[in-house]
This record gives sequence, structure tokens and C-alpha cells, in this order.
Amino acid sequence: MRDCKMTGGRFGCVIAFQSELELYGCTLSEHHSHGIIVDRGSAVTIQNSTIGKSGGCGVLAQIRGNVIVRSSVLIDNPEAGVEVRGESTGDVRFSQFLRNGQGMRVSDAQSELRAESNRIESCELSGIHVLDRGRLVAMRNEITTSHGGVIVFDGGSAELIENVIRRNDGHGIEARDGATARITRNHLFRNSGNGIRSAGSAKLEAFADNIALSGSHGIYCSGAELHLGEVAITDSQEFGLLAVDGAEVDVRRVLIEASAKTGVEVRGASLAADALTVSGSGQHGIWISREGTLRMRDSEVSVSGLSAIRVETEMSVSITKCLIKESDDFGVHFLKGSVAALEASLILSNKLPGVCIEEGANPQISGNLIEGNGTGGVLIRQKGGGSIRYNVLRNNPAQFVAELPEAELHTVIEDNTSNPANIHYY
Repeated sequence: MRDCKMTGGRFGCVIAFQSELELYGCTLSEHHSHGIIVDRGSAVTIQNSTIGKSGGCGVLAQIRGNVIVRSSVLIDNPEAGVEVRGESTGDVRFSQFLRNGQGMRVSDAQSELRAESNRIESCELSGIHVLDRGRLVAMRNEITTSHGGVIVFDGGSAELIENVIRRNDGHGIEARDGATARITRNHLFRNSGNGIRSAGSAKLEAFADNIALSGSHGIYCSGAELHLGEVAITDSQEFGLLAVDGAEVDVRRVLIEASAKTGVEVRGASLAADALTVSGSGQHGIWISREGTLRMRDSEVSVSGLSAIRVETEMSVSITKCLIKESDDFGVHFLKGSVAALEASLILSNKLPGVCIEEGANPQISGNLIEGNGTGGVLIRQKGGGSIRYNVLRNNPAQFVAELPEAELHTVIEDNTSNPANIHYY
């Protein structure tokens, strides 16, 4: 069918029982239910057409239906511009979705949707919605000014490649409730929620993505599994990366820069980091608390408004071969009973002492260079413990400072370049 116009009625077009139809240059509008239904093994190809103002979906493929959409406009459909469900498939390219409830939606097992080079904007719920074990591959789409960018949940899976997801009212990408998502080389910026949100036993992998100017956190992960590689997270309005409530996070070669609050916060979660760079945080660079764990090596934490690294957990913390510098507070602050290892690291040019130990903390500090810090190399306060061995301390106003009587000093200080007897007591 070419250049046809269908207006009014319950449906614009219903294709069923292994039928085939091609629509070219057609307009379908103002139908009480869906614009087009593709049902029971049928196939429809839609090109250069406009489908809008239906009572449901613009196009619905169900029960092994197949729909191909090219260079078309789907507008003002209150459910979805295109929905694929019931063991159906969809392939949508070079099309525009405007003011739909959802731009596209894929649901239930055995249903698959491929979306490429589309523009999706001003959707009431989300640009693309994946649920109930549906599968999505989305490449080079632009998703903007919708309530959310891409939402994957209830066991759905998504592969997102080179999409631009920007200026949405919610999160750029959300994966939750057993969903899996693999995202590569996407640009997510100025989304008012989180750039990426992962929760509820979801598994998310991100590689070479750029996340900027998020209205809340760059990435939020709660009770989920998250793997990041070569990701840049910049200018978040709250935290660059927030991991909570049993989340397991692994990062490699990740940059987190200019977070308004803390660069990385781990609360009751675990973080493994290699070659992580955290810079320009308004508060702490990294904060580990509430039974959080950290294993970090070959990383840099610098230029933070408070401590570069704050550790207040009794769980495992290991900081090895890291550069910790130029914070406006302590370089590393151990407190609240924390048990940690700080080894073979450079702790340089922080405004307060390079290391502070207090409130029952018992860190093992060995093999570090602690140099050029503003008011001391190591500060020990009430109930500070642990051991300081085999370190080089130089060019600090005082190498060791103890804000407690000498009889109450329980920290073991030995085999450092500074004489342990040369401790300043206050």
C-alpha cells in the first residue's frame, strides 16, 4: 500500500495469520486502540509513514509478529510508538518518536527489538522500555527530554552502543530487578536523575562511556553487580559513583572528576579499583563506610574539598601503590574502628596531615612516602592505634603529631626514616 490515509475506527490496520504487508508513505491517525497490529506470524514493513494519535500503540507486534520500520514518524501514541511482545521481533531504523508514552517497548521472553539511528524525544515514561525477559539492541539512537532514557527490568537484557542519551527528566539508563545490560561508547549527559542506575540484582557492564552533568549521581548501584572500564564520569551534582546495600563494583581505568559532593562513596558495598582517578571532588574523594570494603591499587585521588580518602569501616580495606595528594583536609583519614592497609603509596601536599588515625582505628601503614603535607606527616588522636613501619616521612612541619598524652599513645611507630622519639605531643 502506498500513499494511503487511514483515520478513525478501532484499529488502523490488523495483519494476522502469516500475512505480509508493506506500507509506504501512509498516514494512520486517531484510532481508538492501536494504529497497526501485526499478529500470529505476520510481517509488516513500514517506510516513510506517519502513525499517531492512536489510543494505544502506534505499532504492536504480538504472537510471533515481525515489524520493520524505516524513516517513519510515530507521534502522540499514549502507550508506545512501537511495542514488540509475544515471541515477536522488531527492527526500527532512521525514524522519529515524539510524545509517545514510551518510544519503544519490548517485553516477554523470545521477543527481540533492534533500534538503530532513531531520534526519541518527549516521551512520558521512557525512551525505550525493556521488561519481562525481552531483548534489546540499540545503536546510535538519540534519546532526549523523556522521563527516562532506557529502562531495563524484570529479567530483560539490553546492549546499548554509541547512543546519545541526554536531558531526560529521570535516569539516563536504569537496570534493575534481575536485568542485564552491556553499554559501550554511549554519551549520557544532563540527565536530571543518575546517569546510570543499577539496582535489585541487576548486572551491568559499561565500557568507554562518557557520563557528564548528571543531576544526581553519575552512577548509582544498589544490590547489583557493576563492571566499569575506561568510563569517564564528570561534573555530577552529587556523587560521581555511589555503591550501597551489597553492591559489587569493579572499576578499571575509570575517571571521576569534579563531583559536587563525594567522588566515590561505598556504603555497605564492595569496590575493587585499578587505575581509578578521582579528582576535584567538592567533599571527600573516596569515602568507605557502613561495612563497605575497598581494594584499590595503582590509582590517584587528588584535589578534594575534604579528605582524599575517608575510611570508617571495620571491613577489609587495602590501598596499594596509589597517589594521594592535594586535598584540603587529610590525605587518608582512618576512624571509627577501621582496619585497613595503606602500602607503597605516595601521600603528598595535603593541607592537613597526610594521614590521620583516631576513634579506635587500627591501620597498618607501611612502605609509603609521606611528604610535603601542611601540618604534619601523621596525626594520631585519641584511641588511635595500628602500626606505622618502614615509611619515609620528609618535608612535613612535623613528621609525627600526637594529640594525646604520651602515655596514651598505642600506635606502633618503628623503622621509619624519622625517629619515633621525635613525636610532637599536644
